[in-house]
Amino acid sequence: MIDPTEPPVDDDADASARRALTAALASHKPSTPAQRALQRLVKKIELAREELKSWELYAPHHQQRVATELGPLREQLRARQRKMVVAIDEILSGPRGRGHAMRRAHRALLRELLVGFVKMLRQDGGQSGVQGGVQGGGHGGGQRRGPDEELDAVLARHAPEQRAEELALAQSYIRDVLGLGAGTGVQGAASAEELYNRAARQLDEQQALSAPAARRGMPSRDQLAREKAQKEADETLRDAHRTLLSRRHPQRPVAKARKDPLLKRVNGAYKAHDLLTLLGQLVELGQLDVQQLCSAPRVERYKAGLQQQYSALQAKLREVWEFYAPLVGRDLSELTVQGVDRQLTLEIRGLHRTLQELASDLAQIKDPKGRRALLDRLGWQQEQRMQTALLITVDTLGALHGHSEGRKPSRKR
Repeated sequence: MIDPTEPPVDDDADASARRALTAALASHKPSTPAQRALQRLVKKIELAREELKSWELYAPHHQQRVATELGPLREQLRARQRKMVVAIDEILSGPRGRGHAMRRAHRALLRELLVGFVKMLRQDGGQSGVQGGVQGGGHGGGQRRGPDEELDAVLARHAPEQRAEELALAQSYIRDVLGLGAGTGVQGAASAEELYNRAARQLDEQQALSAPAARRGMPSRDQLAREKAQKEADETLRDAHRTLLSRRHPQRPVAKARKDPLLKRVNGAYKAHDLLTLLGQLVELGQLDVQQLCSAPRVERYKAGLQQQYSALQAKLREVWEFYAPLVGRDLSELTVQGVDRQLTLEIRGLHRTLQELASDLAQIKDPKGRRALLDRLGWQQEQRMQTALLITVDTLGALHGHSEGRKPSRKR
C-alpha cells in the first residue's frame, strides 16, 4: 500500500529522459553564466515537480480524513455548542426568585459565555480544541456563516448591546476599508451579516462595471514583457516537439505513428508545456548533445523556456500552499505533506478533547451546585489573566521609563 505522506518515487517513462538530460549537463562544466543558470533551472524544476507530485498523491488522503474524521467531529462540536447556548439561555431566562438566586458576577460570566458560543457558532466549521469549550471563552476563527434566527434571538434577549456593537464595527469597516458609503445601498441593514452580504454584492457590481474599462486600457510594460517571454517559450517548445516528431517518424503513416508509445509521451509533454522532458527525450535519442544544448544561441532560448516552466510549477505550488497554510498556522516549516498530516492529526485529537470537556461542562452548567463551582473557577481564572496582563503592562511601562531616564542628553555642537 502506498503511503501518501512518503516522498513519491518517480517511475514514469519520462523520468529516464529527464535523467539523461541531467547526466548530460552534469558531464559538462559550465563556462558562462547562462549555462550555470540552465543547470540550476533543471535542478529547481525537478525539485518543484517532485514536491507537486507529493502533494497530488496526498490530496485524496487528506480529503478522506477531513470527510471521515474531521468533518463529523466539527459537526458534533457545533451540536454541543448549540446545546450549551440553549442551556445558558434557559438559565438566564428562568425565574430569579427563592431557590433560583444567582450572583451578579455569575450571571455576567454566563452572558460572556453565551456571547462567545454564539460568535463561534456563527463561524464555519466548529473550531479547534482548546478554543472550542468553556475554558476558551467560546472564541474561534473560521468563515462567517449566514444569519441564524435562533441565535440572533438569544443574543437579542441577553446581550442586545453586542448586536449594536457588531453592526457599528461592520459599518465602520465597510465605510473606511471598503470605501462603501451611505449612497451605495449598504447602510440601513438590521444585522452585521446582512450588511456584509450587501457590501459583497455592491463590490461585485462595481467590479463588473470596472472590468470592461480595464480591458480597454493599454497593457503595461510588465504585461508586454511577460507576453513576449511566454511567446518565445511557446516557440521553443514547438521547435523541440517538431524536431522529435520529424526525426522519429519522418515518413511513417499517421495511423501507425499514433501507436508509438514514445510519440504518445512526446505529445503528452508538449500538451503539458513540459520543455524539460522534451529536451531530455532529444538527448536520450541522440538528437541533441550537450555541446548543442549549451551553445550560445540555444542556451538562452532553453533557459527562457525552462524559466517559464518553472514559474508555472511555482504558481501551482503556491495554490497548494495557500490551501494547506491555514492548517499549520504561522509555523511554515510544517508546510510539507508530513507536517500537514501531523497538524491534521493534532486538530482531530484536540476536537476529541474539546467534545469531552464540553460534555462535562454542559452537565455542570445544568446542575446548580456544579454551575456555581464552574463559574467560581472561571471567575478566578479571569481575575488571574487580568492580573497577569496588568503586571506585564506595568513592567513594560517601567522598562520604557527607565530607558528614557537613563539616556544622556546629546551635546549640541
